[in-house]
Amino acid sequence: MATGVTSEFAIHAQTILQQPPLQAFVLHLWNAQKYPFDIGSQLRAMDARNYNFMLTLLSAFRRNGPDDRSFQDLAQKLAESR
Repeated sequence: MATGVTSEFAIHAQTILQQPPLQAFVLHLWNAQKYPFDIGSQLRAMDARNYNFMLTLLSAFRRNGPDDRSFQDLAQKLAESR
C-alpha cells in the first residue's frame, strides 16, 4: 500500500463492526477455511449500502492484498470477538 494512503478497512472499520454481513466477509477474506461465506445468499440478503461497502472492501483487498495492516488488525479484532 502506498505511503500516506489510508486503507479502506481503516476508513470503514466502524461500519464493518456494526454490520454482521461485512464482518463475515472480512473474516472470510482473512481465513476462508475457518470462516466460510456463502456469497450467493449473502448478496441476495444484502441491502445496497452493504453491497457497495463489500465491493469497496473487495477492491481494496485485491489492490493491497492480505498484508494490509488495517485489514489484518480488523480481522484479528473480529476473530477475537467471536
